[in-house]
Amino acid sequence: MRKSARSILLASSLALAPLAVSADTVLVTALQGAVSLEIAGATNKAPLEPFVRLREGDKLSLAAGSQLSLVYVGKARLESWQGTGTIVVGESESRAASGKPQSQVRSLPPEVTRQMNRTPTASPDGRVGMMRMRGVPPHDAVARLENDYRQMRSQTTGDDILPEVFLLAGLFDLRQYARVEEELKRIGASFAGNPTAASLQELYSKALSAARTPTADSNEK
Repeated sequence: MRKSARSILLASSLALAPLAVSADTVLVTALQGAVSLEIAGATNKAPLEPFVRLREGDKLSLAAGSQLSLVYVGKARLESWQGTGTIVVGESESRAASGKPQSQVRSLPPEVTRQMNRTPTASPDGRVGMMRMRGVPPHDAVARLENDYRQMRSQTTGDDILPEVFLLAGLFDLRQYARVEEELKRIGASFAGNPTAASLQELYSKALSAARTPTADSNEK
């Protein structure tokens, strides 16, 4: 995976620690083609990667034929962009700054965006930042997650990978690691050639490895 500017800046803080992300996070949930990121206050650009978290003022430049999906977690807002031009990440929505990029917007259930926000984030050196599960989950948590996933899948097209992003985040959060591996195989077959699917597989392979590696604290117990 290419090194993104945002990932480089977050490398030291993500390491193997829990991932602290706020409700106003903007998560890149799908990416095809060439899109570059210019972080707010910076002058250099770097290739954008799927599942990077953006902030207000970040600029994204879309090349011809590229497509991009952004989720505003706190607003439960999904934006799908395509077309050549530059967009700027705002507090509650993105706007076109140059060119003629076009967007489609739809609302998502808030609980869905909150769950997707727990997707792990990889740093350039291969380590992964993760959010720890809060408390003990309900006994039917997996069944509820699967039901929510089926509802999402029934409302989207077959090539929309967003439901898979939601499902993997939930299963990983619930520590269903064997199931995550099964779903990754299914996603790889169902979304063959999809660059976002490939990024999901790479991301969760690293996250699973990190989650299964004993920590210093666990070794002391």
